[in-house]
Amino acid sequence: SSEKEYLVQFDTDTGEQLNRVEIPTRFSHDAIRIEGNVYVCSTGDGSIVQLSYPSMQLVRRMPLFSPEDHPNTLAAADDSGNYLWVLLHNLGVSDLVKVYVGPGTKAHEVQRIEAVGLKAHGLVAWGKRDLIILDSDNALLTSLDTETGTTSDLWAVPEEGKFLKGLAVLDDVAYLGISTWSHRHIRDSPDSQGELAAFDLVKRKLLWRRVVHTAGLLNIIGVPHLASDSTYRATYTLTQLPMSAPHLRSKPLVLSDSQHVASAALQRLTDAGYNPPPLQPSEYWSSGWPRMDIAPKLTDHPETSGIQLPLFHANVDAFKARLLAMPESMWTRDDQAISNVVMSGRGPNMERFKPGVEGIILLFSDNAGEVVFQFPYYDYFKSELEPILLEILGPTDIRNIIRVQLARMTPGASDIKMHQDSGGYAKQGHRIHVPIITHPRVAFEVCPFGGQLAAALIRSEPAPTPARKLTAAEGLPETAAAAAQLHSGGSALRDQRQATQQLQPNDGSRLQPYDGSISQQLQQQPCVTVAASEGLVFELNNRLPHKVSNPGPATRVHLVVDVFEEPKLRTKLPAGATCEYGGVSSNTLQQISQLVDLASQSQEADKTQLAAQVESMLSKAPGMTCRTKDGVEVVPKMPQQSASVGSKQDGSGADGGAESDTVAPGGNKLHIQHDVEDSVR
Repeated sequence: SSEKEYLVQFDTDTGEQLNRVEIPTRFSHDAIRIEGNVYVCSTGDGSIVQLSYPSMQLVRRMPLFSPEDHPNTLAAADDSGNYLWVLLHNLGVSDLVKVYVGPGTKAHEVQRIEAVGLKAHGLVAWGKRDLIILDSDNALLTSLDTETGTTSDLWAVPEEGKFLKGLAVLDDVAYLGISTWSHRHIRDSPDSQGELAAFDLVKRKLLWRRVVHTAGLLNIIGVPHLASDSTYRATYTLTQLPMSAPHLRSKPLVLSDSQHVASAALQRLTDAGYNPPPLQPSEYWSSGWPRMDIAPKLTDHPETSGIQLPLFHANVDAFKARLLAMPESMWTRDDQAISNVVMSGRGPNMERFKPGVEGIILLFSDNAGEVVFQFPYYDYFKSELEPILLEILGPTDIRNIIRVQLARMTPGASDIKMHQDSGGYAKQGHRIHVPIITHPRVAFEVCPFGGQLAAALIRSEPAPTPARKLTAAEGLPETAAAAAQLHSGGSALRDQRQATQQLQPNDGSRLQPYDGSISQQLQQQPCVTVAASEGLVFELNNRLPHKVSNPGPATRVHLVVDVFEEPKLRTKLPAGATCEYGGVSSNTLQQISQLVDLASQSQEADKTQLAAQVESMLSKAPGMTCRTKDGVEVVPKMPQQSASVGSKQDGSGADGGAESDTVAPGGNKLHIQHDVEDSVR
């Protein structure tokens, strides 16, 4: 593009220019080194220039193409160094040409593969015969089989107006540049920026996208500190593999038909008239699998997040074998009371709206999703469970899990009636299902009511924190008395909570029956039966009404996981512990009682202000209390925990593995080990 062009050598650590050599080229687009030769793509005149390395002396100019061919990318075609791949941009439909550049004869074309992309860039050899190519104008990452000449689409940028340029493959992950189409003078702006994306070629999925402030066009990506051929050959951090080395690693958890199974599930939604919303660049777990946009779940129109997001088809054989081999008694409350943990506060609701459904809890949180307890049975299923969780979420986001449950529906004897989840765990979390055991007659239906009906359903949800009604309904002395009575084993406050449970189930769900006109409209609204075949991992929008039936002939077991987008600390519970869902801890009640007692001794106490303080303390208190079989309360681990009445800070730290005091009635304390790391090793 200028009168003179140069090859420049830099120190990648210091940025220092080490060498600068003028070369006889015009509008150069690419330069590669193969052993003692450097080949430069002189795009402006269509020639390939060969230089000796390291002297950079001209060996020959090979006028193989025209300027209209617009050759822009080079790659070695084999290990001999005698053949090159040359990508012809063609200012349109692009071709790939193999040329001989070895000794004994004039350089010449030996093979041409037509139509490998539109204004294509990038050539990286991956495996024995594949080339990874950027179909730039179509914003497609593709794979070309050089023996058959067929291309396969790997990934497409979902947004319009994007094009791709810059490509490298490191440890079977393709790194590519994404830019927004613009005129050339805008591309040169110092304020311009692009994106760098990572795509796992083995798993065939996007890992992440990151904004890069390029101050210009993102043009070339490479890892020269690892290998001199990193712009045209796949590079590995552990072993420099030859081109003929096999590249497909064994990945038994994600089955080979995953793309087909997930696509079929999406097609079912499309056929029903519910096209999934486009994914945003930030909507991915650290594993690379996508997730729903959570923002609409907090609005009157949660259906705009989508109904279902199929992820992949998993090999669940090991988990299934574990379930079938375990003692049947592990599903019973009597057995769980001894070897796991049982909960109160959810029974009537479960019996009314999920009759016959049996469950095993591995992790559980309060309604808000802020307090997370790990149950003993987690360790029983750990070896089968955690590989699935890691595959779905990745090593970072596995720390965000707040609930893990197994739900079993026996044929003809269990039913999950229509309901929508409304707790904080649902509004701010992602619900993931993994069908472990199922059959085709199970009907999993989602009812994506839109418009006025959806808004009416959301507005009809009761307040999420029944405890906030306490100070509005009772005077301050009664509040203090109720707090003291519950702290000493009484039930005044618990009775008040039970009254509110007639309006809202304790598990945060808004269930049938709906009242009045809403109930009538529900009966007229169609539902969509979503795909839920064995091993199909999917995210469900549980803010939409949904229901499940199992008429038989076999049992249905789902692994159900709730995940936030930020990490949550876990507190491990010992076997035989009991938990009250919706209960207020004795520590909080002690603080309220002391606060009210102090206020009652002052003639100047502002009861309105005091009521607001008590209300605030109750709303912020953990909505789930657990005690050991000896009656000792287990204080959950909380971020930025500060000293408070009845709690001793021993300076043991806030990370996984630190100890936290538990407070028993009467001030007894028990040290319980909190091990966050144990669940992600």
